[in-house]
Amino acid sequence: MNKEKSGLEKILSRIEQEKVSVVEIDNLIDESNHPLQYYTVVQRGFGGTYITFPKHKDLRPEEHLFALAHELGHIILWRKRSNSMNQWTRVSRSMMNQGHLIGILLVIAEEICAWIEGYNVCKETEIETTHFITQSIYSLGTYVMFIPRVIYKLAKQVLGIYLGAFFFVKVASMHPQIQSYFELSGVFTVDFKWVTPLFQYLIIVFFIGLFLKQSYHLIRAI
Repeated sequence: MNKEKSGLEKILSRIEQEKVSVVEIDNLIDESNHPLQYYTVVQRGFGGTYITFPKHKDLRPEEHLFALAHELGHIILWRKRSNSMNQWTRVSRSMMNQGHLIGILLVIAEEICAWIEGYNVCKETEIETTHFITQSIYSLGTYVMFIPRVIYKLAKQVLGIYLGAFFFVKVASMHPQIQSYFELSGVFTVDFKWVTPLFQYLIIVFFIGLFLKQSYHLIRAI
């Protein structure tokens, strides 16, 4: 009587059907000297495609299984889509690594699709998926956590621009030479009512510069 395959054996068999290798690698270490649970898909031209997983896993067997299913989901998506679409996927990851909000959102969308594909694979191969959704949500949270950091950084920059406008007007209102310059420009009284227009002007310049910077990084990534 043949013994039924375990879930891990089933997913490894499914990965093999896609002509993909699974490679164990030494753990990467974070700043606190803790091992990183790093699963990823590597594509190496003539060397083929393979999935890497950490040698010393601090994961339950089912978590390891679902992580492999998720990486297989990435490969299935990659093979379904056009080359141009896959290029945008690479660009979005590059933008995320540079701290761009749009890149982060695109990567989260890509990760959700890969988890869905991984879930479908588990269902097709009759693998138990009781904790699959929980693990996928936890994993997506590691990407979502980038969003508050980007928003916080942007908020600090905007606040800095406002304070810069405020102190500029304050100094200008107290300095006779600056006052005389504004009088030549047709502004005879420099007071705090000019803070808001100056801030609005500076914030427009800031966002135009930010757009140009992100466009530059996008073109370089392509």
